[in-house]
Amino acid sequence: MGRGTSMTLEEKVKASAEELRTSGHPEDAERLERDIEYVSKVWADSPADVFLADDLGDLLECLQRMLAILGRHVTV
Repeated sequence: MGRGTSMTLEEKVKASAEELRTSGHPEDAERLERDIEYVSKVWADSPADVFLADDLGDLLECLQRMLAILGRHVTV
């Protein structure tokens, strides 16, 4: 990505999944990809009158799983 070009959350997660895949963690990569696709679909299909909190409540387990996967592989 060039300077001034931003990635969507979905693009960032998919890029992270690809990094996991190339570093020998294909199961985690696959799970991340499935989860972000689900999150994107729920948000895209969500009616305009539904509060964000309602969507997040529906996605809580999925988001927690994604964070746990990423947390296992983060190096500081």
